[in-house]
Amino acid sequence: MSGQDAYEVCAEIRNRFQTSNIPIIYMTDRAENRDRIRILELGGAQYIAKPIDGEETLARVKSRLRIRDLAKKLIKANKDLLRKEQLDENLKAAAEIQQGLLTSAHLGVKTIDMAWRFRPCDRMGGDTFNMFGLDEDKWAIYVHDVTSHGVPSALIAVSVSQLLRPQIVFFTKRGIPNSPYYQIVPPSEGLKMLDEQYPFERFSRFFTITYIILNTRTGHLRYANAGHPPPVVLRKKSTIDVLRDGGTIIGIGGGCVPFREGDRELLGGDKLFIYTDGIQEYQGKKNLLFGPDHFYSELQRLKKIKG
Repeated sequence: MSGQDAYEVCAEIRNRFQTSNIPIIYMTDRAENRDRIRILELGGAQYIAKPIDGEETLARVKSRLRIRDLAKKLIKANKDLLRKEQLDENLKAAAEIQQGLLTSAHLGVKTIDMAWRFRPCDRMGGDTFNMFGLDEDKWAIYVHDVTSHGVPSALIAVSVSQLLRPQIVFFTKRGIPNSPYYQIVPPSEGLKMLDEQYPFERFSRFFTITYIILNTRTGHLRYANAGHPPPVVLRKKSTIDVLRDGGTIIGIGGGCVPFREGDRELLGGDKLFIYTDGIQEYQGKKNLLFGPDHFYSELQRLKKIKG
């Protein structure tokens, strides 16, 4: 060892590599306690007293290597856990932001009541909805569902939500020369614009949507669906009216074929249900889909119970 003793070699290894992760096993004929203490103080992992037994030495080396590998795995696991905790915190914050973009259940409209529930499969979801005023009487209502789950789908959902706002005038209204100097864009034309704005080639996602314009004074509504589960009107006498008009999903360029548009009249006591496929595709204990028929029957049953 070039005139150095074992203690000096150990100190040089620690200094040169600036690490304590290299296990050093001393082979010594010194068996006094002060020598053992010095070995440990210098960072020695173990010591073997002479005479040397080859099998014992090999076993101790293998043991130290296993301990070192386990330590590396533990350090990595701790780092992964820290990253996961940081990711969970970020996702939690993002989910709260997404929730904050949802509409309030208190719209201040005397002629209608509104209630909603939002439960994404993951912490963040690709589904979202909103309702906002277009003028004194007319309100836009939509719910859309981006394919897949998680952050990428949620980002697209937020992007669509930002486009579907009353401030984005080109989507909701168009100017006309005469009073009131605007015309509300029909639902079918709104879906066509979405199909142009969100091609699959750009976002690698499709989405479905129901878009409705409701006159809260007269009860008249116009709607169009783009591959979305059709809204349901539960009439006062518990009859079901399914709103099926529309076209294909957003993102595949189907907007070149006009989206069909439908209209209905809502009367006092009628209920409009807008939802995503999470309801109809729910699987029970026997892995059977809930399905549309069961969903419609359940709406009628609950209506009769509550009156």
